Amino acid sequence: VFGIAFIVLVAALQRFGERARGTALLAGGVLALLLVQMVVGEVQWRNQLPWKLVLGHVTLATLVWTGVAALAVVLRPPREA
Repeated sequence: VFGIAFIVLVAALQRFGERARGTALLAGGVLALLLVQMVVGEVQWRNQLPWKLVLGHVTLATLVWTGVAALAVVLRPPREA
């Protein structure tokens, strides 16, 4: 569900064009990290969880979380005075 919602967010940002270019690039980077994390998770599962792959998977998860937090900051509505 998270992956599908994130793809919808990236597609919506692409439709805004130049106004959201930086945000769309950030979202695309996070999406790429998410896809790599999914592949590493599948490989680690099929190889009985070797510690190096587990470490890589957890590191990627941290980067994805950080990217999503950065997107939340960028996309938050402006405060009213």
